[in-house]
Amino acid sequence: MDNTAPDKVLDVAVVGAGMAGLFAAWRLLDQSNKKLRVKVFEAADRVGGRASSVSFPGEPDFDINLGATMLMPEHRLLVNLLESLGIGTSPFVIASDQNVLHLRGRSIPYGRISRFAPRRLFPFAVSRRTQEKGPARLMRTAAERIAPGASKFGRDDWNKAARGLAYRGRPLSHWTAREVLATVLTREELAYLEGAIGYSLMVDGPNAAEIFRLALSELSGGRPYLSPDGGFQRVAERLKDRIHDSGGAVHCGHAVVGLTPTGEGAVLSVASGGDVSGVAARKVILALPREPLSALAAKSGPLLAERFADPARRVVAWPMLVLAACYRDAWWERLGIQGGHSVTDLPVRQIWHFSRAAGDRGTAQKGAVVIYCDGPAIGYWRKLLPLLDAQDGFAVLPPDHPVLAEIHRQMIEVYGLASKPEDAMGGFARDWGAGTFGGAIHLWARGVDVASAGETHDLAPDIHICGEAWSNSHGWIEGALESAEALLQRDFALIPWLA
Repeated sequence: MDNTAPDKVLDVAVVGAGMAGLFAAWRLLDQSNKKLRVKVFEAADRVGGRASSVSFPGEPDFDINLGATMLMPEHRLLVNLLESLGIGTSPFVIASDQNVLHLRGRSIPYGRISRFAPRRLFPFAVSRRTQEKGPARLMRTAAERIAPGASKFGRDDWNKAARGLAYRGRPLSHWTAREVLATVLTREELAYLEGAIGYSLMVDGPNAAEIFRLALSELSGGRPYLSPDGGFQRVAERLKDRIHDSGGAVHCGHAVVGLTPTGEGAVLSVASGGDVSGVAARKVILALPREPLSALAAKSGPLLAERFADPARRVVAWPMLVLAACYRDAWWERLGIQGGHSVTDLPVRQIWHFSRAAGDRGTAQKGAVVIYCDGPAIGYWRKLLPLLDAQDGFAVLPPDHPVLAEIHRQMIEVYGLASKPEDAMGGFARDWGAGTFGGAIHLWARGVDVASAGETHDLAPDIHICGEAWSNSHGWIEGALESAEALLQRDFALIPWLA
């Protein structure tokens, strides 16, 4: 098939049907001053990228997010996008008094931690007062000792002040989180912090300036969060429909395996169904995470590989693994747990609880627990999922899968149950560090100035990159949209979407 003839040249080819790529294509089709030929090419058989949802077995309206899960009300682009797409939001519960913190073999509901008997709460060489106030306060206190005034910074304050923050004669961005925290916290305090906060990245992140911003502003306690009704996959599907309605196209199962600059754009080598064809475009938007973009640049010759070297060294892909166990009976509700998450230092790490009235059982509640883990816990689960990498990191788990049995066993330990609830009826696994993605989120590398790190990069005059990896809102869909929006305003002369 010849897609390089002048009458078939695309105005814009978008590589990657994640949220950044879909948003960019829709904006170009919907708000450009002229009619454009825009196509999106996606290697996977679905759209959304790391916005990925599955349905509870037999309950198509019970959506389970395996990727992006929540947003904040101040995420202006995403909030307005959801409104434009006709998708509502619901409050997303982080934790309640009945959720449990389980560390070093001991379980205590959050609501009892501050009212517990006057002795050490968990078996750490950490004061009762420190444990009572929780990991967020410990992180805030440590940050204040390292960078006085930092505990009062908001997200924008961090971005502005980060360039001038230094500690012991080195910019804060030149320290890893563990290195700098170890100067003000004991080993036991670090162990408590990592266990109780639920994320290893908060202690092992490569750039302390960014980790402090995440810990003290975006992921600090007491903030309101939202989740889109129907899951994040629905958001991507709606965007795909809008692209088609506006005259564009989204081609799933079409992998771009090479890119050749021409001086008037580029020719994309697109593989589909065993064939490879050339597609010419005047402009190309590479809306890809770091790892797949690095692989594409390497296949596209030394020029693009060399130009991508600098953006690539600035970003670290951070793996995460997500597991879902589905139950006919949301048995945790009998413990008073109506949602939110419990945290443990066992490999399940974070246990998020969801339930829905079963369509075939009246008011009976079916339930799902979703496990999020990073750091060393990933290796534990990968041993039980040896084929996951070959399956591009995704698997449907049958009822007798050892992963589901192990999740069940660890939950029984976390909640101190004397009797065993009914086993899971099935589940799902998604390893975002496997296959094509390389990581669930991205972080700035050590030494990168976070104040200017989100500046947009081009690989050539007509070859642009965007996405969450290249934004200053790592870990959020808002970051993907911010990066795409900045590119569209700068290089495509679109007026600000929220103007």
